[in-house]
Amino acid sequence: MKKLVDGNGFCERIQSQGLDLRAEFHSPEIVRIVKTPADAPAGTEASFSVASRPEKTRVVVEETPETISAASDAMKVVLNRATGSLRFLRADGTEFLAETPQEPTTFVPTRYASGETFRIRQAFRLDEREAIYGFGQQQNGRLSQRSEQILLLQDNRFVCMPLFQSVKGYGVFLDNPSVARFDGAHRHGAVFEFEAGERINYYVM
Repeated sequence: MKKLVDGNGFCERIQSQGLDLRAEFHSPEIVRIVKTPADAPAGTEASFSVASRPEKTRVVVEETPETISAASDAMKVVLNRATGSLRFLRADGTEFLAETPQEPTTFVPTRYASGETFRIRQAFRLDEREAIYGFGQQQNGRLSQRSEQILLLQDNRFVCMPLFQSVKGYGVFLDNPSVARFDGAHRHGAVFEFEAGERINYYVM
């Protein structure tokens, strides 16, 4: 384990998945999660969508043999070292979001005409009756996109964004501009699969 230079979170190698993970608070209410294959080239951190820089945030990092966590005054992120899954808690300790241990993050090497990359997959566990909104302008006549299957591809009548907001008061933005598929009907929760990317890169707010 090593703390980030600016003290805003932690880095950890997830041995069970062969991934490197970074949890970094951008403010007390926003935490960024980055996952890459272990020992992969650094690549570029440039974003087409996110222009803000991390604020100096008071973060407390704690470790046990089973977990490592980082907490601001507003929220806490906890990594299970055995499964590699993350949980997100409010300041009062109540969990509002979690990754799905049964659907771990995956990177599948693939090749396109432009070069080599990965197909990447990220899943989140949702409550049974949790409504979620967002994904841009969808023409399916539904307000809640829970249980929907959505192709996130810009088209004439569709403006697509890999972003959703929960009725529980939190939001998630996955910072990847590639074509993606969202499966809100998956038995383990909400699953995103991106056709190309060097990293999993998402913000919880």
